[in-house]
Amino acid sequence: MTIENPSIVYFKDRFIEESECRISLRDRSFRFGDGIFETMLVVNGRIYDMPPHLERLKKGLSAFRLGLDISGLKEICEQVIRRNTLTQGYVRILVSRGVDEEGVVGYLTRGSVPYCVVQAFARPYPGFKPLNLWLSSYKVSFHTPSKTNNALLYTLAMLEASDNKCDNALLLDTEGNICETASGNIFWIKDSVLYTPDTALPFVPGTMRDKVIQLWDGEIKEGRFTLDDLKSAEEVFMTNIGTILAPVSAIGPSGLVLPAGARTKALRRMLDKEIKRAVYI
Repeated sequence: MTIENPSIVYFKDRFIEESECRISLRDRSFRFGDGIFETMLVVNGRIYDMPPHLERLKKGLSAFRLGLDISGLKEICEQVIRRNTLTQGYVRILVSRGVDEEGVVGYLTRGSVPYCVVQAFARPYPGFKPLNLWLSSYKVSFHTPSKTNNALLYTLAMLEASDNKCDNALLLDTEGNICETASGNIFWIKDSVLYTPDTALPFVPGTMRDKVIQLWDGEIKEGRFTLDDLKSAEEVFMTNIGTILAPVSAIGPSGLVLPAGARTKALRRMLDKEIKRAVYI
């Protein structure tokens, strides 16, 4: 398996070399981050668990009033995989609102035609690597049904974490409730109970989050929790499509240090097994 990036993308109704892909300086996604995206895992040349990604994409299209027909998107993604002979990695769908008609100035859109880009990139299957989190000074406040192209909050949180020699950031809302990490969902285990923030809070529930909830054989509590709740945890882990499931070994600057516990390791093994044996769509 080669890990070099494939180069064929789907762009505005055609398949072209990535180097030929051009967007206008007036494109609203470039100017304002006006769009949404999904990233899906590819294993053995097939997309893992595509339906929930497409469902989340549909919710985002509806919520942000992006009138894009995605009825043929499954086939398009499969073609991008085949054209790039991708066996292991990811497929990403990016949607932009497009370019406004001449004379439009400012945020109010008029005459734009949404479009999507589908790209594939090769990556090795994620290993089981402990992560250090940094408690971010940036707060989340906006609840969205899907991932958006405007990710400045998460970029700043990740830069802050990097400045403090951490791998990722822990994000709270303005009331001090634990919400998510800068690039994934968070869980913790205490007294054989699995805890995770309630989806009414301002974060995007991930597809791996749903898988963990399905696989957990025990009590689950979703709710509003603070750092005090997290400090009493026995094991903490985060999930996303890029890490699958990764244990959290420390949270700065609280001084909290955690082991990669047995239940976290067992959940990761269950996820790996489920991914490898799943029917790919």
